[in-house]
Amino acid sequence: MSGVSAPMILGFADRRDASGRYPVSDETGSVVASIEKLFARNQFVAYDGAGGLLGQGGLRVLGPWQAVDAAGNLLVKISRGAFGQHSVVLGDGWRGSLRGRLFSRDWRVEDGAGAVAISAVPHRAGWIFAPDDWLVQSTLGLPETVALVELHRLDLKRKRRQSAG
Repeated sequence: MSGVSAPMILGFADRRDASGRYPVSDETGSVVASIEKLFARNQFVAYDGAGGLLGQGGLRVLGPWQAVDAAGNLLVKISRGAFGQHSVVLGDGWRGSLRGRLFSRDWRVEDGAGAVAISAVPHRAGWIFAPDDWLVQSTLGLPETVALVELHRLDLKRKRRQSAG
């Protein structure tokens, strides 16, 4: 598993910045990544804080949701499952499951032993994040974290659009 030594807290903005991208900030307020939604609402491109390509991906009607890195190598693949539990595979072969509630930001990704790799976290007093930011705590690397969170957000927003119409 591509990971970091200590869990990082990231805030995924739900509103675009001046460049039309959705910034991803760390606890200090530094923008560590940004996400651009492509014309098709179910696809994205992610950039690191310096503007380099982190990866791109999206949802598919048939088959798994997936994201690849700048070289085209698999970052994340999520295979849909039943009852809010989906299979997750990272490019390095790590396997886990995404568990979440329908239409909720309450979700987590666990390994086979139940250890949490990414989870939604609540807002806390003193944090610089906006009230509508999606907050996550992750032990995965930045590219995998951004890809997993964005694939989950795309699916959640797709389900909300379908239920509204």
